Amino acid sequence: MRKDEIFTIATTEQKKDIEDPEENVKFEDALAKTGYGLFNAKITVIGALAIGCSYIGVGAISLILPSAQCDLEMTSIHKGHLISAGFIGIILSCHMWGFLSDTKGRRKIVLWCASIDGFLYALSSLSPYYSVFIVFRFFHGFATCGIVVPIYAYIGEFHTDKHRHTALLIASIFGCVGYFYIVGVGWSIISGSWQIEIVPSFIVKPWRLYYALLGVPSLICAIAMSFLPESPKFLIAKNRGGEALEVLRRVHKENGSRVPGQFKVKSLSWSFEEATHVKSESSKIGAFLSLMWKQTVPFFKHPYRKDIALICSIQFLLYLCNNGIFLWLPETGQRIAIFVEEHKGTSATFCHIVQNFDSSNNNNATYKSGPDPIYNRTNSGDAFSAQECKAEVSDRVYITMLTMSSCMTLTLVFLSLLMNIVPKKVVLCVSICAALAVTSLLTITEGTYILLFEMGAMLMFTGASIPIITNLVVDVFPTNFRAMAVCLTIMSARLGTITANQICGALLDSHCDIIIWILIASLIVSVIISFNLPTTKKVNN
Repeated sequence: MRKDEIFTIATTEQKKDIEDPEENVKFEDALAKTGYGLFNAKITVIGALAIGCSYIGVGAISLILPSAQCDLEMTSIHKGHLISAGFIGIILSCHMWGFLSDTKGRRKIVLWCASIDGFLYALSSLSPYYSVFIVFRFFHGFATCGIVVPIYAYIGEFHTDKHRHTALLIASIFGCVGYFYIVGVGWSIISGSWQIEIVPSFIVKPWRLYYALLGVPSLICAIAMSFLPESPKFLIAKNRGGEALEVLRRVHKENGSRVPGQFKVKSLSWSFEEATHVKSESSKIGAFLSLMWKQTVPFFKHPYRKDIALICSIQFLLYLCNNGIFLWLPETGQRIAIFVEEHKGTSATFCHIVQNFDSSNNNNATYKSGPDPIYNRTNSGDAFSAQECKAEVSDRVYITMLTMSSCMTLTLVFLSLLMNIVPKKVVLCVSICAALAVTSLLTITEGTYILLFEMGAMLMFTGASIPIITNLVVDVFPTNFRAMAVCLTIMSARLGTITANQICGALLDSHCDIIIWILIASLIVSVIISFNLPTTKKVNN
């Protein structure tokens, strides 16, 4: 089969008039004829909800650690493992979801994974033991990954080149609502003092209700996705042109008054490159793995090899920096809040505060110094004592997280407007440089409010840079490899998150300065990579 071969879908009557301009219309031209209106807004909003669910899955666990540590009897090592469990699930499943999204459909994967994710929150909230909870967190990673891998491609494939970048950035901006949901629900529920005794060995406390409510957005997302069609670009890639044409007619109809006249396209045409090269009829495990490998191999060859390596590298580094601060924010924020209460009027650097924190004489501490930094166990390894465990979170932690989420959202809005004037690579480079500057200041500046501002600014700029990279993936790679490309970048990103979590857990109490310098070095390398990122498609779809 020649690469310039054209596929069409048309009726016998339509073929009689081969000069009809509404026949054999290229997909991008047909998509442009559907206009830009209500349907596009609906796709963007529901896509934003799906992205928000992934943000909730990442950020929720760090807020419940101080509260759940008593019921689940967690040490600092347990906390680190619990944070990492979800990301391990993401990494192990990411490749599979990318393959299934490219072969089975974007909509189907998002719908099923969002449904599973919502129910997993409810089941996790009832976990009586740490071992049960960590297993649920692992499978949370599977479900969360299945939501986010296809959704960027799904949003982008309903929009023309003119509107694609804007739609993806808007979805990323409104996806930040997930962070507001975490903080708002957590602040209103976790701080409660009520408890309900189901049985003597199992008591429902506020953190369990909070965790169950985190699944509500996922269930809403699943319901919303059930009313949406499959991506027409995916249908084209599967040589299902007739179904793609029906979807485009629906898009045109729902866009309504914004699009004058009727949708007159009678048939679509597409090139060999736009059709998938991977068939997926076989259900045997061996065949499944073989097909998955065939879908992955092109990324190790020209022209994708260099691009995917650069994109995966910068995603790894940006997530290492962002989540190195974000996931440990309740812990470091709590230490800063207690430092302010105990040393009013005293200034200190970030590392001085977190390294020299001694909770042995502080009743509000969520952890204790000594052999076990959370529970007041003796050197002989006495059993956990619930009376000695403190499960309080300072209001300053919620205020800080809420402020940082607001700033990151505003930054994304600003960058989305700026990219209409300035090239994306320039915006990305400036954003990373700003993050580098404020991170460097953490090593020398003093004052708790200044430190919180610098931490927030670092999260703001690195967090705003990440959607730009994801949008670049959708722009650079062709339809039949797009979801797999997103999955590879997500795998790299979550590996960066796990690396950050392990580094912070091991060095925060003793070598905080090393953590800061690792973040600085990572941002310097990210700036260098940003200059070499691709900007155009390697295969013209």
